[in-house]
Amino acid sequence: IVKLIKMSKKYLPSEPVCYMMGTEDPRFSLASFLKACGPTGKSGYSGPELRKLCEHKTVFRILGFRSVLTVDMNKRADFKIDLTSKIPIEHEGKADLVCEFGTLEHIFDVKSAIFNMNRFLKPGGIIFHMCPVSSYRHGFLNFNPAFLDSLYLGSGFELIFRTMNMT
Repeated sequence: IVKLIKMSKKYLPSEPVCYMMGTEDPRFSLASFLKACGPTGKSGYSGPELRKLCEHKTVFRILGFRSVLTVDMNKRADFKIDLTSKIPIEHEGKADLVCEFGTLEHIFDVKSAIFNMNRFLKPGGIIFHMCPVSSYRHGFLNFNPAFLDSLYLGSGFELIFRTMNMT
């Protein structure tokens, strides 16, 4: 995730806004995150704080994002929005970066969800998807890597990075 975000910074404004689909936080310590960041990771954290698990908002703040707003259907979300319904107009075109790190496989109406995730983007914005390719007993759907490539390239988007991690 850190590699993706750092790589995307050259395409984003100096203090970008991120909309994060879902509210689940990463499962790594702040210390391991700062180590992975290298010289970019200026946090002001020390001691016991470094052993705590990271939160997405902390990760993006350290990487220079102005704000990170979560979108989900639970109480923890900054915005309670159903990705299969029309999103409120006040959220259209607000995000420089949209991150979907494991939400799409839980939604049956994939077409509406992807359409709405893209409506959050400002013109020229970036969207990240991290979807399971083959994950038994997780989510409802698994995605062939060619699905997102075909969808976005066929819609006029530019592919700037792709990777696969089979576990």
